[in-house]
Amino acid sequence: MTISSIGTTLTQHIMEKQREHITATGEFSELLAQIAVAGKVISAEVNKAGLADILGLTGSTNIQGESVQKLDQFANLVMIEQLTRSGQVCIMASEENDDVIVLPDGRRTGKYSVAFDPLDGSSN
Repeated sequence: MTISSIGTTLTQHIMEKQREHITATGEFSELLAQIAVAGKVISAEVNKAGLADILGLTGSTNIQGESVQKLDQFANLVMIEQLTRSGQVCIMASEENDDVIVLPDGRRTGKYSVAFDPLDGSSN
């Protein structure tokens, strides 16, 4: 099996698309890369959830009135951290938060607004 038969990774795809746009600054690519990292971290935790005591309810409800699962809360925190770390986001909105998420003072911010539900369907 050769590497080319495995397919294109998300990072390779992002970089290839960025190179197609001569005026690209890399800001959006960095944002997508951090979202990909968040997805990997969340996936790893979901795969070991039963072993890591991260199943069940937190005891709180989200903006939709649904009971918040521990995995939802974890995924939400991971997504917020990775988006903040990217330096490309100025504001975020999540199903798990009642209000928009404004980055703390002193953090580098960018021009993108991101809305997310990082672990949709966890109550299923």
